Amino acid sequence: MAQGQRKILVVCFGNICRSPTAAALLIRALASRGLGAHYEVTSAGVGAIEGQPAAPLAAAVAAAHGLDLSSHRARRLDAAMAQGADFLIASDEVVEDLILRIAGDIAVLGWHVDDPYGGPEEEYRAAFTVLQGLVTEFVARLP
Repeated sequence: MAQGQRKILVVCFGNICRSPTAAALLIRALASRGLGAHYEVTSAGVGAIEGQPAAPLAAAVAAAHGLDLSSHRARRLDAAMAQGADFLIASDEVVEDLILRIAGDIAVLGWHVDDPYGGPEEEYRAAFTVLQGLVTEFVARLP
């Protein structure tokens, strides 16, 4: 991480659908506003299996929107990761509760994004659309 960068950590359950997609969207949105050098964006999962690639449908939907998740590998959230983030974003209320169990009483920004894992492509597209809106709103509020 470059000196002076702020950390944005997006967390979902398995770190193979919502959080890697959100991280890719954040990186692109920050770069388009000229803020990319000021933020380090990563993702993790409260129940992630370390090293898992992005879910195939998540990767396909992201690719259809110009995002490449092919190099993504899942990471399991730990307390140090959570506590080291300047902005900690949970993909839903269950994930938010689990983050607090893992990391203690810390500030978490709660987003509500239905987990598409195991569902049809339409659910992945719907999650992508919701994430895109949340990312746009979040980046617009950054200084």
